[in-house]
Amino acid sequence: MCSGLGRFFVVEVPPSAADSDGRDDELSDQPSLRDRCDGRNASRRDRPRRDFPGRVDPRADRLLRPDVAYEAIRLARTLAALARASTHGLGPYGLQAAIAATHASAPSVEATDWDRIVVLYEALGRVAPSPVVELNRAVAVAMASGPAQALAIVDELVVSDRLPGSHLIPTVRGELLARLGRRPEARAELELAARLCANQRERSVLLRKAAALG
Repeated sequence: MCSGLGRFFVVEVPPSAADSDGRDDELSDQPSLRDRCDGRNASRRDRPRRDFPGRVDPRADRLLRPDVAYEAIRLARTLAALARASTHGLGPYGLQAAIAATHASAPSVEATDWDRIVVLYEALGRVAPSPVVELNRAVAVAMASGPAQALAIVDELVVSDRLPGSHLIPTVRGELLARLGRRPEARAELELAARLCANQRERSVLLRKAAALG
């Protein structure tokens, strides 16, 4: 459950949010920054996992692979570009790139610097506020501090009705309730998310999770 929730991030900031921030110089490197981070994440997802006792340190294993060495160079350039941008203050795209870089530089979901990601989402919420950013912040808070604090954030979104008709809120809420041991409520939320979800594959996943809760 922890890893599944940790992979749930859906943040999108409209271009107008960045344009209004007044940091046009920030945008020059952002497409390449996002591409580099996305490329590393995709490659990491595509690799077969070897989760068994006594495995070789995955970081040491990566050093032997040319494709991974190239990814490391790309990530280093991404982080260097972010460091340069941060001297002028990061706007929405820079903050998103910083979040992506933090994910990409972690060897696993569990080893991710979730406290840093919470801080970055808080900053993103100030410069480009949106319910989706708040939902992503809730996921990061859950990973950093536990589901109870995160549920309070999600419940505020429910009360304010800021994402009406979206499956995203009941999806996250269901995951959080399950982690809190509130299984009947969690199942109801995941079933609601499945009804609202337009993607057949995601709907099937949600229904399987709901059924597993009994």
